[in-house]
Amino acid sequence: MPRIAFIFLYCLFTSVTYGQTCTNPGQNPATAFPVCGTNTFTQNSVPLCGNRTLVSPCGAGAGLTDKNPFWYKFTCYTSGTLGFIISPLAGNEDYDWQLYNVTTANNLDEVYTNSALFVSCSWSGTFGNTGASPAGTVNFACEGNTPVFTRMPTLLAGNQYLLLVSHFSNGQSGYNLSFGGGTAGITDTLLPRVAKATAACNGTNINIKLNKRLRCNSLAANGSDFNINSSGASFIAATGFGCSNGFDMDSIQLTLNNPLPPGNYKIKVQIGTDGNTLFDACSTWVPTDDSLTVTIPAAAPVPIDSLQVSACGPQFVDIILNAPVLCNSVAANGSDFTITGPSTVSVTGATVNCMGTGTQSIRVNFAAPIKMGGTYTIRLQSGTDGNTLVNECAQSTAAGSSLTFVVRDSVATTFNYNVIYKPCGAYDSVQFTHAGLNGVNQWNWGFTGGTPVSSSLQNPLIAYIMPGTYNVSLKVSNGFCQDSIILPITINAAPKDLVAPKLATAIAPCEGNQVLIKLNKKITCNSIAANGSDFSIRPALAPIVGAVGFGCTPGMETDSIILTLGSILPTGTYTILIKNGADGNTLTDQCGRTIPANDSINNISVVSHPLITMDSISKVGCKPQELILVFKEPVRCSSIAADGSDFTVTGPAPVSITQATGNCVNGFTNSIRLTLGAIITRGGTYTVALKAGTDANTLLNECNAAALPGGSLSVIAGDTVNARFTHTIASSCNAADTVSFFHNGLNGITNWKWSFDNGTSSTLQNPVRPYTTTGSRPVSLSVTNGICTDSATQTIFIDTDTLNAAFETNPFVCPNETLIILNKSTGRIASFAWNFGDGTTSTLPTPLPHSYPVPLSAERIYNVRITITGSLGCSTDTTVQVRALNNCVIAVPTGFTPNGDGLNDFLYPTNAYKSTNLLFRVYNRFGQLIFEAKTPTQKWDGRYKGEPQPTGAYVWMLSYTDVTTGKFISEKGTTVLIR
Repeated sequence: MPRIAFIFLYCLFTSVTYGQTCTNPGQNPATAFPVCGTNTFTQNSVPLCGNRTLVSPCGAGAGLTDKNPFWYKFTCYTSGTLGFIISPLAGNEDYDWQLYNVTTANNLDEVYTNSALFVSCSWSGTFGNTGASPAGTVNFACEGNTPVFTRMPTLLAGNQYLLLVSHFSNGQSGYNLSFGGGTAGITDTLLPRVAKATAACNGTNINIKLNKRLRCNSLAANGSDFNINSSGASFIAATGFGCSNGFDMDSIQLTLNNPLPPGNYKIKVQIGTDGNTLFDACSTWVPTDDSLTVTIPAAAPVPIDSLQVSACGPQFVDIILNAPVLCNSVAANGSDFTITGPSTVSVTGATVNCMGTGTQSIRVNFAAPIKMGGTYTIRLQSGTDGNTLVNECAQSTAAGSSLTFVVRDSVATTFNYNVIYKPCGAYDSVQFTHAGLNGVNQWNWGFTGGTPVSSSLQNPLIAYIMPGTYNVSLKVSNGFCQDSIILPITINAAPKDLVAPKLATAIAPCEGNQVLIKLNKKITCNSIAANGSDFSIRPALAPIVGAVGFGCTPGMETDSIILTLGSILPTGTYTILIKNGADGNTLTDQCGRTIPANDSINNISVVSHPLITMDSISKVGCKPQELILVFKEPVRCSSIAADGSDFTVTGPAPVSITQATGNCVNGFTNSIRLTLGAIITRGGTYTVALKAGTDANTLLNECNAAALPGGSLSVIAGDTVNARFTHTIASSCNAADTVSFFHNGLNGITNWKWSFDNGTSSTLQNPVRPYTTTGSRPVSLSVTNGICTDSATQTIFIDTDTLNAAFETNPFVCPNETLIILNKSTGRIASFAWNFGDGTTSTLPTPLPHSYPVPLSAERIYNVRITITGSLGCSTDTTVQVRALNNCVIAVPTGFTPNGDGLNDFLYPTNAYKSTNLLFRVYNRFGQLIFEAKTPTQKWDGRYKGEPQPTGAYVWMLSYTDVTTGKFISEKGTTVLIR
């Protein structure tokens, strides 16, 4: 039938074929027909099923599926090209095909997902023959009126292939498939033979292995294709492995009418009652003289043959059998076995490696590894399943059967260590110890960061220079068993004391009888001679009569010593030397190191110290409640009256002092903080004066000399400022409200910084700002007079009557639909007025759905308007055009005339107002895509690449989603271009 009529039928039958699973042999990849390259395959009828999505180079949008499929499998034996023809039995049938190389596929269903398996294809939309031939001009063909024949694909020797034949039509008429014209060899020339025969001890079943895959339908089900040289038994049945859902087999099970006694027998191939022997896909027979020998084994219990077990710490033993036993005769809980020996062994289970129903190995698992060395015995007993081990001929291995195995003593790497800290040495030591149990005679230690880095001793002593965490490894062995471990150890040693003591500095604080010695490190207090004989002074203008270490008690350390002199040391420069004192030594640190004799400190100055004077007052900010006085000379903290009575403050406003504190270090300070009774708020110059306080003195220097009263300093404080402001609002109807801001500028304010909510600012004292929207608006002000600053924030409320008329609605309405309106107007609205353009109105804020009559012409345009009135009497409106349509059914014209007369000049899906995801494509008779649209407004003008296309039929494909139902629609058709 014509292609246009077929497209109509396709639309009728599509819903019938989609989603039906293919169950017939040959209609799935796993059950594909085996191919002989010399035969023609004839499929008289094609069942309707399939439609599983395929991957192909035509792209995901092509929507290709294995519709009504048949699959064919073959192997390439000689590399070359592949030629074939698919010939429909009816002229109006459309067949497509796709070829895969499945050599590397783990599962043949990968053809649906793995694009790497693709070789070639033709998805032409043309009826008639298709395939691959020397006349092909493309490597593959996609949907449309594309070439039906492709170039012949190249096949590789040794690779396996699958060919899909997909029936796009639904008429169920079949086809012929023939191979030829190419150079590749896909016919297996290996002569089919029987390869091997095996039999169970029951003597009733014999398995035959073939040298290649043969056709299942060549096997006589009664076993008559074979005979055996026994007068007491003959074959009564034959079953091919894999023949239940496939076409070929490589193994056969033969069944005898009587069991054969043990012995050797000869099986020979013969012509069966089906009139043939076995044959392959090319109908090549197994020769009638082909034969092989089979041995029926004697029935006997299976002995425990041997064991495989680890010599050290085994947790299981493997039992090896010389013949299979039934897997289900092995108790899973291991109760078929017991183990005795030097230590108790508990069996927890038994596992088997089954091949079919039998196994020749059993793993017996223990609850824990065997650690104690010695000879152990494993014995067979009747388990909780009521038997020992049973072979395929129901022969049970005798209970009490046993084997022995030897286990060596296990060794352990558990070790101990003790850190020996050496604060006066260059390193710490760690003593490692290992018990050496169970005959351990080899130790292999590794010490990261240690010295030495390795050792073979049982108990090594290792040095570590720095504190930290280090890995220690140990491997031990007793000649049979071994163990290893890596453990971190932590050494938290204190820093090493490697510095020798010496004199550092010395000062004579005042003209007097003391000298303060500072050392480079701490020395022991008991190494100081109390009479000062460890020291001498040059010139010797005053004798040293005593020495005391700071903070010293017996057993303690110090780094500072006070020397007491027998008389006042006059001003000048001196040298202090160290010597062996009356106690028989100089000064000694905790590691026994001494300061060398004659170590000295030179240029020690004794100078006069001036009286305390106030040097300055730290800068005073705004609203101070404290003053900080600065002194050049250190002040004795004990001379500061805590109540601040050493000072007075006078100025434009009364000021009281409540407290005075120093920043004291070692009893001295260079600054005093005066705390005032109240904040200074009045600007002006204030005077701080020194006097004798309630402690009966002024301030004392290092030498206890008192400052003279009456000394003073001046400081300037600024007037405080206030950022509070006022505002007035001038309202308007539809224009901006005007807000005027005011600040008084008192107390010498020189700078204003205003911040408004829209990101703008001003430095004017009294700025003015417009506001166009209603609501709360924050306003901030910061002011300063150069000394004091203040800030304030206020929220003002703008009550404008700015209106905005707005609404949303559909730009069109279809017949029998209503117009839905969403009011989006804003402002202080007092009333609403709607006009729908057809003489009807409404005063509701959101009007009810509105209906328009179906127009006689294609459409009619209505102006829908809303007018809103505000609380101050302001009004505004807006209008939206709505198209009332007389048809919303999406359709593609059957013809069009692109001649520019304004009538039927374009091809496009009409009335596509209610569609999304639209895709419209047009193909020429060669299957070439010449136009594509993704929106309803795109139209084909009959040109391709600017050239007018000839008169004729053009195939189109249309898909979209209906916005009303959400349903995805896909259509095909043809349109005639007329010029």
